[in-house]
Amino acid sequence: MKRITLVLFVCLAVVFAGCNKNDDNIVGGSSTTEAIIGSWKLVAELTDGTERSLTDCEKEELYIFGTEQLTHEVYSTSSDETDDESDDEGDDESDDISSDDEDSDDESDEESDEDSDDDDDDDKAASCMLLTRKLAYWSNEGASVYKLTYTDVTESHNVTFTESNNKFYFEKTVTERGVTKVKRYVFQRQ
Repeated sequence: MKRITLVLFVCLAVVFAGCNKNDDNIVGGSSTTEAIIGSWKLVAELTDGTERSLTDCEKEELYIFGTEQLTHEVYSTSSDETDDESDDEGDDESDDISSDDEDSDDESDEESDEDSDDDDDDDKAASCMLLTRKLAYWSNEGASVYKLTYTDVTESHNVTFTESNNKFYFEKTVTERGVTKVKRYVFQRQ
């Protein structure tokens, strides 16, 4: 009986010694696993509290957060206006590149759209293209502030998690046509 108790005690000691508080990720002074790690797709955009319908391509916008790095992908159709994209991340270079090709793409899209009205899903998939892909580093600065460091700019976002950490949103103040507005971007875990 003493042997069984001793073996049981040793086994429990080994199990408890293997569990350490330092096993969690420590980021920004927090000893909790980061809720932001994972893949997130844009599911809603609100301007001053009013939600607008997103195109299928806009719904493809994706953040992929790893332990230190992230990838941000923005999609567009060749006929989409690039004004909304410049409000989102301020990447003027990608807007200039895509606008050079827009005239020639529009003509070819019109021809293919007339010929293939049979299957709308194929049209949507074929016309949705990657507009920008940015790589960056991220860090949790505490108090729900995440710093995203791209090669050309550093952004800080106050990120709010909802629905048991399955959605998050951040807000940006932008000026459109001389009017200041608050835009909220809502992302859902994939």
